[in-house]
Amino acid sequence: MVRPPRPRKLPVRCSILSPSRCRRPAGRNLPGQKGMGSAGIAIVRQKEWKGGAPVFWLRVFLLGLGFMSISVVWPLYDSFVTLYYQEWIASGLVVGLLMAMDNFLGLTLQPYVGALSDQTRTRLGRRVPYLAAGAPVAALFLALIPFAREAGLWPLVGAAVGLNLAMASFRSPTVALMPDVIPPHLRSQANGIINWMGALGGALAFLMASQLYPRDPRLPFFGAAGLLVAVALVFLFGIREPAEPQGGVPEEERPQGLWAAARSLARGLVDPQARRLLLAVAFWSGAFQGTSTWFTTFATQHLGMDEGGATFSLLFFTGALLLFALPAGWLGGRIGRRPTMAMGAALMALGVAAVWLAGSAGAVADNPWPLRLALLVAGTGHSLMVVQAYPALVQLAPPGQTGAYTGLYYIVSQMGGILAPPFFGQLRDSVGWAGVFTATVVFLLFAGTTALTVRGAEALPVPAPGQTDGRGPGSAVF
Repeated sequence: MVRPPRPRKLPVRCSILSPSRCRRPAGRNLPGQKGMGSAGIAIVRQKEWKGGAPVFWLRVFLLGLGFMSISVVWPLYDSFVTLYYQEWIASGLVVGLLMAMDNFLGLTLQPYVGALSDQTRTRLGRRVPYLAAGAPVAALFLALIPFAREAGLWPLVGAAVGLNLAMASFRSPTVALMPDVIPPHLRSQANGIINWMGALGGALAFLMASQLYPRDPRLPFFGAAGLLVAVALVFLFGIREPAEPQGGVPEEERPQGLWAAARSLARGLVDPQARRLLLAVAFWSGAFQGTSTWFTTFATQHLGMDEGGATFSLLFFTGALLLFALPAGWLGGRIGRRPTMAMGAALMALGVAAVWLAGSAGAVADNPWPLRLALLVAGTGHSLMVVQAYPALVQLAPPGQTGAYTGLYYIVSQMGGILAPPFFGQLRDSVGWAGVFTATVVFLLFAGTTALTVRGAEALPVPAPGQTDGRGPGSAVF
């Protein structure tokens, strides 16, 4: 006589971050959950979120902490390391190439780590070990940058290389946690919250730069390094991923890795609309990263502002993301991701053009508020674009390749970041600042037009109880 199989027990590391991944005997639910399917995975409709909302918000908050720590670093890096390089190097092209180093170094390491995390199986989970190991190393090199500046050009370059390598080692796994635990129809809203926390980190960086830098140029770097270490400790001791992902990835659909996904995109075997979306992301990222890299130089050398005033003005750009990240997530769920991205690109182009017009009017150092208002408009458009782009791409990902597609997202965004800073630096050297702002507007309009033509990136309908949408582990509704 053949005995029936025994029900599976709950994994030891079943946690609040992803309790819906935990398998349990069929027919039994966790308290407050409904609609158990035959596989023992709780499926809850969006209208049934009432009892589980606190758990959802806590998950999103914990994910947002990781993104916030990343967002604190790069505004400081872009604002001050650009100026530090110019103490040793006169060529704008060379400075732009060095500032694109973070994108160049992350072009291979970051997507590789994202795909590797799809296949990682540890006691701490798939994604958390990368943040726990990489963030303290990044904090060390970040704290060394002001000392390296005083030591010379090559120590400064070495500290920057170490920082960029360490940051690239954990960014993709950290971001890939979101689609792991958030269902498709809530990803725009969740990404709005996460980007809001990222904007909070950027605002904190600019606030530290404007208030602490005049007292001691080392203090902003020390503060950002301390935050990196603190968030790494929170992820290490406060988040417990399931050691083995559960709930819907068949053995034959296990992660294939980044380059298999890239080859599929190139051959058109995956939704060809993904290539259009990636192209839009590349041009939008190039416009954003190229302009942000050179803004402090533009404000100090062309407009006559001091370093503190220039970085404080950038706070209005980041502040727009604080104000509009949450509405941007709601708007994407309401009217669709494609129209929201196109609207954001057009609004950002309008704001960038207004920045140039405000600077051309003169006397910005005496009255910087028209410039700051233009930055607020540009930041509003940026928030509409950034909140929708990643959920739209993940929606096109095959089952089990969330980390790989996260790597693809960063490949194209960093390609834009690699090419744009030296390109804009050469434009500044050859035709002046008018060429930089004209190119930015053209890039943004192209990105918005391309995003509007993408098909298949919208959220799927909410699955009925006992069903999944067939898009992999991130599609199970909690």
